[in-house]
Amino acid sequence: MPPRRRLQQPTESWCPSTTARDSQPAIAVANTSAIAQTIAATFRVTGGQIIQGSLPTVPALGDMTFVLPQQFTATAGKSGLAEFYSATSDFSLIALRFNPTLSSTASPAYFMIGPPVITAQ
Repeated sequence: MPPRRRLQQPTESWCPSTTARDSQPAIAVANTSAIAQTIAATFRVTGGQIIQGSLPTVPALGDMTFVLPQQFTATAGKSGLAEFYSATSDFSLIALRFNPTLSSTASPAYFMIGPPVITAQ
């Protein structure tokens, strides 16, 4: 059984952020801690462009769901990698993709502990 992470340490998650072609990615984020937290979002898209933003504050033990290009309009029509980061506590997320017929699939999400990897240069 994998070791449990301690609360109150930086947590990050990476997932594909492809909004190109006919797919529409949606993300659901759950705050698994007893404190409200702000989750930063950074995207590295094709061509190396960095797009930065953050989610509205996620309440303690709360959640939020959004369509990626509606929450982060600069990602519309682009492909790349999304990194979600919290300096204060743990969170969980699932990334989904929908096509025009509303078929869906889960996209891989990779969870890490430590500082952000995608940074503005």
